[in-house]
Amino acid sequence: MRGMWIDDRLIETYMKLFKDNYGTTPEFCTGPFCSNYRATLGSKFADKIWKPDFYFSRTTAIEPTDDYNDNVCVRLESNGRVFWSQRFLITTSCPMRMTYFPFDRHVCSIAIGSYKYHDGLVNLTLAENLSGMYPGQETSNFIFKDLDAKNDVMRISAPYMDDVFSEQNMFLYMTRKYGLFFTQLFLPSLSLTVLRWVTFWINPRCLPERATISITVILAQVVLIFGIAAQYPSVSDLKMADIYVIMNFIFNFAGLIENILAAHFWVKTDKEVSVEKSIVDFISSITFPVTFVIWNIVFFGYNIFALDA
Repeated sequence: MRGMWIDDRLIETYMKLFKDNYGTTPEFCTGPFCSNYRATLGSKFADKIWKPDFYFSRTTAIEPTDDYNDNVCVRLESNGRVFWSQRFLITTSCPMRMTYFPFDRHVCSIAIGSYKYHDGLVNLTLAENLSGMYPGQETSNFIFKDLDAKNDVMRISAPYMDDVFSEQNMFLYMTRKYGLFFTQLFLPSLSLTVLRWVTFWINPRCLPERATISITVILAQVVLIFGIAAQYPSVSDLKMADIYVIMNFIFNFAGLIENILAAHFWVKTDKEVSVEKSIVDFISSITFPVTFVIWNIVFFGYNIFALDA
């Protein structure tokens, strides 16, 4: 947490610190560092001066970074400008709608205000150079859009007991990294569905063999659904990841039904060779792959390209 303000009462303190360091006052100092001198102080000095009572309205927990160091830095300039910095571990809440998971995008905000000083006594302004945001910032799960100080910072005021209290809100636009989900979820589910197509080239009379493959693929899909889903956020929203694996499960289950139907409808395509071919199986071997390809194009096209637009 970084803050900067001017306190005229500390000019005299700066002069004393300057004299203790250089042995003279600033106007008589001739050293190369005299004009740029900033008194760097610690937590003991910070406890004795006035500080804004920064208040995080959506924060659920604030903890120090460690017990050994106080992690407090105070710098005092000649005009009474104070730069204060202290490290915290802050846990803040952010409502998220997980409908498009893992292609979800979220807008979270960090709201900073004053708890006891209303507008007129203390007016907070978010400084872009103190925000800690830098271009290309990301975490293990999300990519952050570069901070735009004009559009991503908003002042929100609310009346309370005949006074008006304002908060500075910094909005963070986050996009989830979905590359890992292709190897853990989408590719395995897709591969199982494509593997199911092998039964289309097995003689329809071999119903036990075809049913065995179909049932095995269905069971593998069930294990994938419940095994991988347990690692995802536990929310009540129906997620895009759930829709994808459910649709693939329906494709595999429909293939099992097709095996049963194909074993009962026969026509002779060549009486001399007595080669029997199921019309149902022939149609399914075309419609299933084509429909599945269209489904994947629509699903990934919408989630990757349409949402980005």
